[in-house]
Amino acid sequence: MQDHRHARLVINKAEERAGRRGRWYLPNKQGVLTVCMGDLADATIVIGILAQVFFLEYYGLGRYLNWVITGMICVRALFSGWKYSGRALLLGLITVAGRLSGALLGGNMETFRANILLLLYPFVYTLYFFLLVTNKRDFLLGLFDAGFPVFNAILLLNMAIMFIQYSTHGMIAATTNDISYFEDNISGLFSYASVHAVALYTSFVVLYNFVWIRRLRGPLWPSLAIAYNVCLIVLSFYLATLNDNKALFIILPLVLVMFWLISVMRGEADVSGPFFWLVALYFILTIAYALVPAFQILVDTQVFGLFDMVGSSASVGTAADGSNERIAIIGFALLRPATWSLGEGLGASSFYASGFMSFNHFGQADMGSFLILMGVWETAAYVAFFHSVVSEFMEQEKGSNGRIVRLLLLLTILITFLYTQCFTRVNCCLCLLLLCGALAWSWNSSAADYLIIDRDEEQV
Repeated sequence: MQDHRHARLVINKAEERAGRRGRWYLPNKQGVLTVCMGDLADATIVIGILAQVFFLEYYGLGRYLNWVITGMICVRALFSGWKYSGRALLLGLITVAGRLSGALLGGNMETFRANILLLLYPFVYTLYFFLLVTNKRDFLLGLFDAGFPVFNAILLLNMAIMFIQYSTHGMIAATTNDISYFEDNISGLFSYASVHAVALYTSFVVLYNFVWIRRLRGPLWPSLAIAYNVCLIVLSFYLATLNDNKALFIILPLVLVMFWLISVMRGEADVSGPFFWLVALYFILTIAYALVPAFQILVDTQVFGLFDMVGSSASVGTAADGSNERIAIIGFALLRPATWSLGEGLGASSFYASGFMSFNHFGQADMGSFLILMGVWETAAYVAFFHSVVSEFMEQEKGSNGRIVRLLLLLTILITFLYTQCFTRVNCCLCLLLLCGALAWSWNSSAADYLIIDRDEEQV
């Protein structure tokens, strides 16, 4: 009875602090979990999105679920009474107007409608994410707070399935599959040709785990959690060599450096500490490169090959092939006068049309195809809209450091935009939203954030 009265006092204090009587506050070990009747619709939508991206799209149900989920989001947004940010809405309207203006440029209307649908679903999901951040921050942060077992289970399951896919040479494949390149289909339950979604999701989980570890106490549990996360990183890189996932070798190291910079700005990491480990790692890798032929081949193809691609692809234009086309198409697009107006128009070509503008892999990354089909200004407006959405996750600026974190978010978006299909494929878009959300969360959160009940108990 004494414990029950004490828990009730904690709940009442939480209610008074949040100013939201009428919700249920369930005390748990980490904090206070908020559940209300109005959360049911949002929970259904979020579960539907996660199930569609991480499981059901693999069975070819993605298109139908996108229709259903988009309809639910529209109904929820129209009848929720939520507040809307003028800045984000203005940028969103600019992007919508820019897309519709593409119809004025002519072309095939069927292609135009198909491209609009490709853009619609990631745009609607991004807008819904924004509405949750601005109107139900507690609900969304609660998902991040309680998502450790779910996020990690999804990653571990996909790792196991990717290894089986590699070992059985395609016996386990997505239902909808028109990609002949074997390695592109080693993407677990992320549907076909989704190795970039795997890279983004893996980077998100690794970063999320490091942020989540801040709540752990004592010498044992943080050490075990860090060891587990390091094992995830090593295993992820190994799997990336099996499915030719070069994006992981770009995005994950970049995310880890960003997390270290954020930790330094928060005063939680020493600036000089990592240099010792970097020097030690450099000598270890140098010895391994000299003595292990397999590791030498790996570094030559996955690391040095990326620098060669950047250095050469910008100058070869339409003669580029394979991964080189990602950068070559950007330089090609910026030299075209149409790019600096409305682009070629969304009816001119599909986003994934092989051979358009003489590029064999046109559309393998979104930045180049956006510039050609939609022009510089529409592309810039979409990036600004997405950045505005993920920046809402930041709870406080903290002076110039807060602006640096916003720049890190923008850098993450631009690199992902350059290398992946993050604005035309739902799975990549969702994983990028999660990754940017985790980056902002790493800036907001501290160990004290997860001791709500402990602080209340001291006051009771």
